[in-house]
Amino acid sequence: MKLTQKILFLLVLCIKLSAQITVSHPISHAVYQRNSASQANLIISGTYSQPIATAIEARLLDASNATPIPGYNWSIIQENPIMGYFSGQFSNVPAGWYTLEIRAMRSGTVLEATTVNRVGIGDVFMIAGQSNGQGYFDNSNNPIGLASNSEKVVTHDYGVYCSNENLPLPVMSQILELTKPSTAGFASWCYGRLGENIVNNTGFPVAFFNSGASGSTSDNWKVSSDGGATNNIFTGQQFCSNIAENNGRPYSIGLPYSNFKRGLNYYNSLFGARAVLWHQGESDKVQNVSAATYQTNVNYVIAKSRNDFSNNLPWVISRASFIDGAPSTVITGAQTGLINNANQIFAGPETDGINNNTVAGSRDNINLHFSKIVGMPLLADAWSSYLNNSF
Repeated sequence: MKLTQKILFLLVLCIKLSAQITVSHPISHAVYQRNSASQANLIISGTYSQPIATAIEARLLDASNATPIPGYNWSIIQENPIMGYFSGQFSNVPAGWYTLEIRAMRSGTVLEATTVNRVGIGDVFMIAGQSNGQGYFDNSNNPIGLASNSEKVVTHDYGVYCSNENLPLPVMSQILELTKPSTAGFASWCYGRLGENIVNNTGFPVAFFNSGASGSTSDNWKVSSDGGATNNIFTGQQFCSNIAENNGRPYSIGLPYSNFKRGLNYYNSLFGARAVLWHQGESDKVQNVSAATYQTNVNYVIAKSRNDFSNNLPWVISRASFIDGAPSTVITGAQTGLINNANQIFAGPETDGINNNTVAGSRDNINLHFSKIVGMPLLADAWSSYLNNSF
């Protein structure tokens, strides 16, 4: 081998050894919302280090067996990239759970390559409401939750209640028992089990984000959606204004809605949204809120969320009112009256029947919050019976 050939060979070898592709999108272990055809366009972007690259290629593999996906094997996503950046997409990717491989090429030679270990096309849900939606604690003040046994059930483990700080870049991971779904989830609650049910039903991955607020009324949500100050009926104080509650973090008079809005504008803008899951009503039962007022308040919040995020954002309304040993047919009737499929407001589960009077041990010692061993699986299964293939 001539000296010049040796030098060129060593140069290419050094380039390969030091080469690096950094992927900014998609985010590892993220789930992107499928459309009505169970497809999504997958944006692929990032940086590469080799200026001599003439093409960026990518492919999708089945995460379960590493076989290439037909139609998405090695394909050029950008020709002649410049200035170290690349951007392209795979169009109409079918719902599924994948490994993404990306490589920089020149004349048939791989200059550098990288892998996004997992990326999904499936369903993305945002949760809103009060404590039986947000999650709560057991009698020993430990957060309650059920882990998912499937890696296809994910969230950003960054639940920080009472904060309007900027959210960091999502680090997506499997929902485990003590996972706190951002923005405000206390623990995994029923969502690990619910997600696993959905995966078992559809085969597709699922992501949950949680912006619920313990003790909140429909009026709290309505008033705060306009930026107004509103008090928790159980503490008599403005939401997140007490030191123990906010842990020294800044809070806003727009809570609880402002936290929900930032979750929508951040996570659901990144990943899309199948629907908002609404579990709220116990606090309105305490206040003896009329059906008309409840419906006015919640319809106002739905309209506000669509103005702030997307004009066709679907909502799923649970029928929930059980507190102080009894349900309220006024509240659950109002919730049923909100349901309007033509307006993208869908029926969620009726959860009042899961209580200590009917299923021993299904709620805590005040007969309000669902218990981990008995109540939590029943709550998850109730939700998944509505979030099924016909939803």
